[in-house]
Parts: sequence; structure tokens; C-alpha cells
Amino acid sequence: MLLAVAVYAAIEVPADELSELRCDGLATLFYGANWRLVFSGESYFDLFSNPSPFRHAWSLAIEEQFYIVWPLVTFGCLRLARGRTWVLAGVCVGGTALSMLAMAALYEPGGDPSRAYYGTDARAHALLIGVGLAVILSRWSPRRDRARVATQVAASAGALYMLFAFTRVQDTDAWMYRGGYAVFHVAVAVVIVAIVAEQLFPKFLGAAAMTDAPAATVNAGVAPAS
Repeated sequence: MLLAVAVYAAIEVPADELSELRCDGLATLFYGANWRLVFSGESYFDLFSNPSPFRHAWSLAIEEQFYIVWPLVTFGCLRLARGRTWVLAGVCVGGTALSMLAMAALYEPGGDPSRAYYGTDARAHALLIGVGLAVILSRWSPRRDRARVATQVAASAGALYMLFAFTRVQDTDAWMYRGGYAVFHVAVAVVIVAIVAEQLFPKFLGAAAMTDAPAATVNAGVAPAS
């Protein structure tokens, strides 16, 4: 993608815009696209602006920053707790709370919410909720009848909420920055629990088109030539 944009820039972009585009490209290359957008003041919500070709990389940058930092945090927590996960779980809960507070504090009613939307500090709770889910699933699974039923009900509600959010909720709604995004991420987490436990969409996800084709592709890729 970087190469394609570089070729396009060399051919089409005016010389007076190349410097900004070059900075955007370097920020993307070194996993800082979201902070580049924050410091350059580029709004995510301005429909009449000329957006950078690298603007879509803001979310990838947050993930890449997480991939670099979180393994070190995990190692440190497990080392401190001698292999147990309680310290890691505490960091997930505390980090989630702090990130939610940061998003709420950074949101300015009536203003442009781009800072709260782009920032790693404000968005970290989405990833930390996922990590917390991984910690939970490493020690628990809904095997008992009551747990299975409760998981199905919660995941069905979560799936309906996700559908509602995708169709009715705007990413500029104030309540989304005051806990709404966290609710959405929890809904996604509950749906994941049900899918992993085969309590939601088992027939659809277990269909041959979803399972046999990938397996056949893998087998074809590793089969020795005759």
C-alpha cells in the first residue's frame, strides 16, 4: 500500500503537497499514523476536506502499537505473579477503566471528536477488553447447562445490539464517547465467547463452506508434488 501511494504521489500529487504526504507515509511505516493525524489536526469527520491517502491506517497503527507493547506488559505481569494471571487481569481492568475515562475526558461536546477517536489512550480499552476475554477463557468455558443458556442469551442480545449500532448509531454521538464504545466492545466479546463455545451460529459457522474449504486449501498448499 505504501509503495502504491508513493507511485501515485510521484505522478499525481502537486509538489507543494508532497512534504505532508511524505510525513504521513513515514508515520504509517513506523506505526504512528493515528498520532500523526492527531498532531496534524486532520479531522476524521470533516466531509469536505481532502483526506490523506494514509488516513485509514489510524486503526492499524493502534493495533501495531499494541503488538509491540503488550507482549512486554504480559511478560512482566506473568513474571511478577509467577505465571498466574491475576496481575494481568488487574492491568486489563485498570487499563480499560483509564482508557474509558480518557475517551470521555477528551471528548468535547459540540466539537470535533477526532482526538478521542484517533488516540491510542482513548481506544486502548477495545483491545484490553479483548485481552481480558482471553484471560477469562483461559480459565473458564460455558460448559454447564445454565452457563450455556446464559451465554446464548447474552450473545444473542449482543449480536442484536451490534446490528443496531451498525445501522442506527453515529460515530459522533456523544454517548458513544461516554461508555458507548465500551458497551459495543463488550457485546462483541460476548458474541465471541458464544461462537468459541459453539453456542451461537453453530450450523452457519460449521458449514462446509466455512470449514472444509480452508482446510482443503491448507492441505493443497502442503501436499507434496507427485
